[in-house]
Amino acid sequence: MRIVRPLFATLGLAVLFCTAPAGAAPTPAPPDPAITALPGKMVAALVANDAATLRANCAASATVVDEFAPYVWSGADACAKWAAAFKAFAAQMKITNPKGTVKPNPLVDISGNRAYMTAQLRFDATMAGKPVPEEGTWTFVLVKSGGAWKVTNLAWGTLHR
Repeated sequence: MRIVRPLFATLGLAVLFCTAPAGAAPTPAPPDPAITALPGKMVAALVANDAATLRANCAASATVVDEFAPYVWSGADACAKWAAAFKAFAAQMKITNPKGTVKPNPLVDISGNRAYMTAQLRFDATMAGKPVPEEGTWTFVLVKSGGAWKVTNLAWGTLHR
């Protein structure tokens, strides 16, 4: 009997510590791939000055914040205006061969037809013949409209130069 009691006590503790509590939150579902694909689509469209893709992925009225003047674009066609401004900025600064690489696993939070996402990016380009890397974070606010996720707000934040 002396061996049985400690054995039952040990088994009871093992069950207690190895099982999830009754009210434990379930493992969240992976984010919608349509959301996590947006940073890649947006960076490709930006460097290609692809206004059609930007219009397809942005809400009719959006706001974009970036590190070059005039720093904010809002209202109708804001995403396409931002890309045109980037093209002019790149020409002025002698930036060539821009490309962006999106790091995997962006942070995504979804509440109904709204979503928030941050994605880490690395931009590489050549400026006046010298390689220029830049790392930062894109923050997106999205709305699901007509079955598709659309960018309503987009902000770039440089991590360092």
